[in-house]
Amino acid sequence: ENRDVPRPKMGSLHLGKTADLEAWWNYLPSQKALEQAEASTDLSSPALRILALLDSQRSLFDEFAEAADRPHAHLSPPLLHAEIDGSLLLLEMPHFSPILDLSHTIYLRAVAAARVAQGGSPESKITIDSLRTLCRLAELSASDGMMIGQLVSAGVWRMFTEAVWECQRNDSLSAEQWATLQNDLSRIEIEAMLFRAMQMEMIFTLETLDQSKREFESFLDASGMREPEHRFLRLLPRGVFRQNQATIVERYLEGVLGPLKRGGVRGYLEHFVTGEALNWEEGSWFPPDQLLAGKVFPTVDIVIRRIAFNVILIDQVKTACALERYRLAEGNGANYPERLDELVPFYLDVLPRDLVAEASVQYQVLESEGYRLWSCGFDGRDDAGEMNFKKVKKPDPLDLRRSDYLGDWTWEVRRDH
Repeated sequence: ENRDVPRPKMGSLHLGKTADLEAWWNYLPSQKALEQAEASTDLSSPALRILALLDSQRSLFDEFAEAADRPHAHLSPPLLHAEIDGSLLLLEMPHFSPILDLSHTIYLRAVAAARVAQGGSPESKITIDSLRTLCRLAELSASDGMMIGQLVSAGVWRMFTEAVWECQRNDSLSAEQWATLQNDLSRIEIEAMLFRAMQMEMIFTLETLDQSKREFESFLDASGMREPEHRFLRLLPRGVFRQNQATIVERYLEGVLGPLKRGGVRGYLEHFVTGEALNWEEGSWFPPDQLLAGKVFPTVDIVIRRIAFNVILIDQVKTACALERYRLAEGNGANYPERLDELVPFYLDVLPRDLVAEASVQYQVLESEGYRLWSCGFDGRDDAGEMNFKKVKKPDPLDLRRSDYLGDWTWEVRRDH
């Protein structure tokens, strides 16, 4: 990294902006690559220069690519099979930082290779290997069994989807490679991993309150209330921790785990709309039996909505894989189908469903040799694929994951760039 240069942003499929590889090249230790590159190496573009720089780590990338064919991706041992200690919530999670750093590197490698790849070329293999590795890293993070793992996974999924979009724009993969990617995605159970993470988060929260109760009582006994500012603590009911634990269990079972088990993320969103779900807002006043619980659940809602957005994105990527396979098949004239149902059953088993609205996702072929695929946002209203960012002059793609977002979730590919 070049610490004197700000870290560039990724591309954004929702803004129609591709990654600025020249900016990334300036951010990387570029002189080192130029010195190590062989005389015959083509360094005429930022994409080729970035690939030359990362080629020194080829053996590492190859090892990750081989791991993509393993049946599962998880940390060892999985937390669901380990002893649970409430103090875990007080610890840092050092493994997530290198996962994110590695994911950024692999994302950059995938995009750089996609810019110069053609189906079946060496760069095409680099692209598909990088995409499959990102897919497994996202699965790895989500399988950790904690809410922070879900957030890290959401970040990795975003890099993955942005790289897939770049591949579509640049026609970087073969039909066989699109099929491989589609198959990888078909076995990942995002909603099941979210349910397990919420289960574990409830248990960790209860264990942490137990530990906090013990530390609080130990503090009271040790201090003897000698300091005037400590005396008010005697007014705190001794049962407040148990009361909050009971509230947390009730809220998790009724507002989170119950809806997730019955209907997945869609079940949770429906429960939220009815007003029965957790509606605490940060900064609100809470009675003693809800004081700690009220600080937990706004974060839970944010995480679940991010995962809901990822569920839509992954369904759109699966559909994108099927559309590319159709386009590349003989006899289709390199065109996308007029209707999505033409993909069933050869390219898709079933048509994707809208997560929020009770309908199929919407699809439109564009004149610019592309298509538009969209689902309703959290408001449940079909806006014909239009995205409604809060700031029109400086839109932020993160708006799409907010509960008050009023627009569609749209995947658009234009091939006339």
